[in-house]
Amino acid sequence: MDELKARRDNIAITIMNIKRAKTRTDLQKMLKNIDNTFSDISRELVECRRIHKETAHYQKLIENITNSIETVEQLLVFAALMN
Repeated sequence: MDELKARRDNIAITIMNIKRAKTRTDLQKMLKNIDNTFSDISRELVECRRIHKETAHYQKLIENITNSIETVEQLLVFAALMN
């Protein structure tokens, strides 16, 4: 989980360095989705602690956020090549 947060922070910094406004705005919207998923994960962690095991929903959220982060990282590489 800490690795995912570190990757998210790295994405946020990289987005700020994008010069093209439209691209930066689109990437910030995607980052907002990632932040919303982190909130969902936080709420689901409460349920996991309550029942003392990881739920299927928690595992699905982790998978979703990992895929989202990978997608945004790929788009950042593409945006860097377009500059």
